[in-house]
Amino acid sequence: MKPQPPAGLISPDAADVADAAFEVMSQAYNIPLARLSMTGRQHANVAFVRQTAMYLCHVVGQLTVRDIALIFGREPSTVSHACHAVEDRRDLEIFDQQLSLLEAALRARLAERRAERRADRDRLALPAPSTQADPGLEKKSARVLLRRLAG
Repeated sequence: MKPQPPAGLISPDAADVADAAFEVMSQAYNIPLARLSMTGRQHANVAFVRQTAMYLCHVVGQLTVRDIALIFGREPSTVSHACHAVEDRRDLEIFDQQLSLLEAALRARLAERRAERRADRDRLALPAPSTQADPGLEKKSARVLLRRLAG
């Protein structure tokens, strides 16, 4: 898919925002994800779609320029330039409306992903401990613990 930053430098939430932005932009402009995530120079329309994805990560996802640069495999100055280029085009009413729709689509995609993660966590969650303690179990657990400490 897209170039991955070194492990541990980017939070999973930041990477999730970028993935969702790539998906939204790929779907909206019918450009394959692989083409959007290429690191080399691309055709101007692909480059602007990528710049818009960076902008959405910054505005909707509240990611820093540094985080976006790491995720997209670009320099921070490139990300800053992209955000300014997109923001400058917002003066055109039609583009502003289009961008508002893309922002809403990204927010919806992120909400879906969060709901899916919550459902996964709920499915994997351990059952709540019983409110009634089993005295026999407590004694057995205490014996096991004492044996481990003594041994």
